[in-house]
Amino acid sequence: MAKSYKITDQEREEKSNQYKSNSMICLCICIVAFVSFAICGIFFNIAYCIVPWLLFGISGVVGTINWKRYKIISTGLLGEEIVSNTLDLLPDEYTVINNIPINYNGKQAEIDSLIISKYGLFIVETKNYQGDIIGKATDENWIQKKKSSGGRVYENKMRNPVKQVKFQTYLLSSMLKEHGIHCWINPYVVFVGAKSVSTDSEIVFDNQENLYKEIMSKNKSIVTIDDLHKVEKLVLNV
Repeated sequence: MAKSYKITDQEREEKSNQYKSNSMICLCICIVAFVSFAICGIFFNIAYCIVPWLLFGISGVVGTINWKRYKIISTGLLGEEIVSNTLDLLPDEYTVINNIPINYNGKQAEIDSLIISKYGLFIVETKNYQGDIIGKATDENWIQKKKSSGGRVYENKMRNPVKQVKFQTYLLSSMLKEHGIHCWINPYVVFVGAKSVSTDSEIVFDNQENLYKEIMSKNKSIVTIDDLHKVEKLVLNV
């Protein structure tokens, strides 16, 4: 198995836990407010019911917002974990480093997974989306089409992941060159959980198994052992 490292993603995990906690608190407030409203309606004048009714409505809205934010972050973290577990199955000559913050010349990005090997470097941008994904490499945004439980089809926009991973590649390549390291970097995007992915980009994969096969297909040694150690040391100390 590959050597695997994870640079802490504590900030997103803390945000996820906080949003979940907030939504649970709001749910409790909703329940108390609803019970209070019911009691007011039975035993008191309806005018006394305004406060619990307002509390019910406000806590419901705030709780829903926090729950949606929690789901967005937790879904992303889950997708990254699924892909990371697959990449860990690479042979022991590979090194996998996850959640790498990159800061170069005032520009910032975070790499979900970086695979270091004598066959090249591989940057993986993970997307955990359901439904049908549609987009071209040159589009500003891509489209996610989903069907609700009632059968209604709706669309969401997402940032173009190809441009996203190429930007990460540019930043990492610039940082490595600044330290005298010249390595070929392969950028990839992988979707976890999507029903289908329709794109003209050859660096996008519709599941982690196909991504694994693509990485394993690179079997020509192009990176020196010395450069491998330099890259690993540099990235682990960002």
